[in-house]
Amino acid sequence: MLQINKINRYIFLLSLKYILVTFFYLSIVITFINLLELSRTLDQEQQNLKNFLMLLLFKLPSLINEVSPFAIIISITFLFRYLINNNELISLRNLGYSVIDVFKPVGLAIIIISFVLLIIFNPLSSVFEKEYEKLTNKKNANFHSIKINDNEMWIKNTADNENKIYINLQNINLNTMEFKLIKVLSVNSSEANKLITAKEGYINNKILFLNEANEFNFNSETLIERKLIKINLNFNKDDIIRSVSNFKFIPFFNYLSHIKTLRKFNIHSQEINLYYTFEIIKPLLLLILGFVVMGFSGHYKRNENFFKVIFYSILIGLSIFFLKEILFKITLQGILPYYLSTIIIIILPFFVGLWGVLRIEKN
Repeated sequence: MLQINKINRYIFLLSLKYILVTFFYLSIVITFINLLELSRTLDQEQQNLKNFLMLLLFKLPSLINEVSPFAIIISITFLFRYLINNNELISLRNLGYSVIDVFKPVGLAIIIISFVLLIIFNPLSSVFEKEYEKLTNKKNANFHSIKINDNEMWIKNTADNENKIYINLQNINLNTMEFKLIKVLSVNSSEANKLITAKEGYINNKILFLNEANEFNFNSETLIERKLIKINLNFNKDDIIRSVSNFKFIPFFNYLSHIKTLRKFNIHSQEINLYYTFEIIKPLLLLILGFVVMGFSGHYKRNENFFKVIFYSILIGLSIFFLKEILFKITLQGILPYYLSTIIIIILPFFVGLWGVLRIEKN
């Protein structure tokens, strides 16, 4: 029993080492590749060392999340190459280990890394992506801010340095951009501050139209009834929807509440369901991916060309990636429900990996 525990610990630590080393080297590669993208993203006046380093830091967690499938593919392939070249896989088989027994500590290492990605890197990437957007869109960063609270929407709009408008909207229909029970506080350092209320209104071409509105002037303390008031804004429907529905900026623990918010405003979609589902089950998907790669790389002989092993392993990983993308497209077109797509992306690779494992056991 003690020997089995030592062997499992050895395989687990070896797997962890290969996975972390692969993530490290991939992070360096994608960082240098991302430098080219950053040079095109930043304005000329923003291109300095400080901004480059900040943007690299902000982008790194999401990039690590994105390359995690390839990190698992490469690391597990190199791991089994090491075990085969050192005759350790044969020794383990002679000790009575099945291929599944060998994979158990490997799978544990994958699960631990996957949960670190989900629990730490997912929220980090959400926060850092927002900072990335602020820095790359610095010219528009202070023009407007949009926040959602239950069934209300609060919008701060800055037309210029002197005039700021605070808008409260209720009973919102983002498809038609119609609102009810509207309050607008206009704060102007050179003119009178005003409070405007209206039962209904709508936004069109960056203009807020208020019907049957009451305008209270704080300086003169007068109340004026108006049939129509037009207020110039510097945002449109796309800005509001982007602020509400930018689902990739949401950490995993807020997925459910965010879906409820999107449903209130009629902008919930299957794409968001798929994205959130795949993020939550990513530990399981990475585990299955490692299982598939083991099934293909574990049956190669010691003296076989390793580039062949790498080629087939990456090809299998890419096939699963493309399967996921195809299922995304089919689901978004309404051909498949998203839960069926999720089941397929789990079951199909699992049976492919199982077929590979049975081949190893047979040989």
